[in-house]
Amino acid sequence: MKLKLLSLSLLAASILSCKDSDPKASAFVDLSSYIWVKDVSGRNLLNKATPGYLDSSKIRIFYDIEGKETEYYSPNLDAPYGFQVQKYEPNGEYYLWVVASPYQPSVTYIKWPSGDEDTLSCSLIRSKHIFVVDEVYWNGIEKFKNKDPNRQENWGTKAFGRFFEVIK
Repeated sequence: MKLKLLSLSLLAASILSCKDSDPKASAFVDLSSYIWVKDVSGRNLLNKATPGYLDSSKIRIFYDIEGKETEYYSPNLDAPYGFQVQKYEPNGEYYLWVVASPYQPSVTYIKWPSGDEDTLSCSLIRSKHIFVVDEVYWNGIEKFKNKDPNRQENWGTKAFGRFFEVIK
C-alpha cells in the first residue's frame, strides 16, 4: 500500500510540476536549405552517373563562429558533416540538404571537392518557440526571402521551404 501511495504521490507531483501546458511549448527548428547543384549544361552534379560529378565524401561544411571557420562535425546526428545528398525518388534528382549555421550572423561555407568555396548566409528568426531560416543568400545573392516560415515552394510533388539551384 505504501508503494502505491508513494507511486501516486510521485506521479501527481510530476504532473503538477509542469508549468507550461501550452501546446505551442515545443520548439520548431528548421535551419535547412536545399540546393540543386548543376553544371552549365543542366546536368545534376550530385548524381554519380554524371561526368564530373561532385564526390559528396569530399564536401565539407564550415561555420563562421566569432570570425573563425570551424568545420562542422557532430557524429551523433544523421548528417554528421552538416549536409546530406538526398534523392528525390519521383524524378530521380539529387539535391544537397545543408544545415545552416545557427550562430549570428549565420554564415556557412561549403567547400567543394574541386577546391571551390561558396558562402551560404542566412537571416534567422528566433523566438520562444521557433528558430528558422528567414532569408538565404548564396555568395551574396538573395536566393530566398520569406517572412512567413510556413510558406513553401513546390518541386515535383514534394514541398521544400528553401530550395534553389546553383551552377558549378
